[in-house]
Amino acid sequence: MNDLFFLKTCALLHDIGKPLCWADKRPWSEHIYYTERILRESLGLNFAVSAMHHHTGVNYPAEYHPKTDLEEAIALADNISSGADRPEEVERATPGAIKLAHVLSKNRAKNLDVAWLKELSEQVQDGLKQFASVFASDPKKGYFMIFDYLEKSNLKMVPADTREPVNDVSLWDHLKLTAAFASCIWIDCEGKIKTRNPEKYEFALISGDANRIKDYIGTSSRLPDLVSRSEKVRKATKKLLKL
Repeated sequence: MNDLFFLKTCALLHDIGKPLCWADKRPWSEHIYYTERILRESLGLNFAVSAMHHHTGVNYPAEYHPKTDLEEAIALADNISSGADRPEEVERATPGAIKLAHVLSKNRAKNLDVAWLKELSEQVQDGLKQFASVFASDPKKGYFMIFDYLEKSNLKMVPADTREPVNDVSLWDHLKLTAAFASCIWIDCEGKIKTRNPEKYEFALISGDANRIKDYIGTSSRLPDLVSRSEKVRKATKKLLKL
């Protein structure tokens, strides 16, 4: 159980360096170094290393690729969640203004400036420090305290990706989804990664937000939204009834 909540915490924080990386106008792939720095100075080196090792692409040095089963689980979960919440193909262009573009986002028309992003990163880092000792004695309690703290933060105002049209998912939503997938993968494989093929794992995530369904259906006209509120919802409901 301690390993599970360590994994959940690292997955929840794997992209926590993005706001500061963008504030410093560094290349997109360098967010892993900012994640490492923030977590090393707040929760400790173990969190920093495991959280930053979540990419295997050519833009990331091999020494920072996943090395353990736990890191592989987070990397796989990140890939799955990125495909789930950012499905459209986009050009690898230099990011423009940092803003959320979803039609329902309260931050839709607001560009996030450098000072705001840096202040948010400092607040997150300082806030995480208070949970280090709690996690050391009770990982489950520490994880939920970290989750609740971040839930109340402004991470929900920051996009998970800076490029349009896929800057329509908040960083907080992406972090939560990655943590959920990582947990499912870790439990399903019993701590031993079987494969990087997501189709080889068996799990289901069910989520709902009844308070915003009316606005969602009546306002959003993006094709992925139209699909998800019809065909995907129908299939998910059908499968759920069989459980």
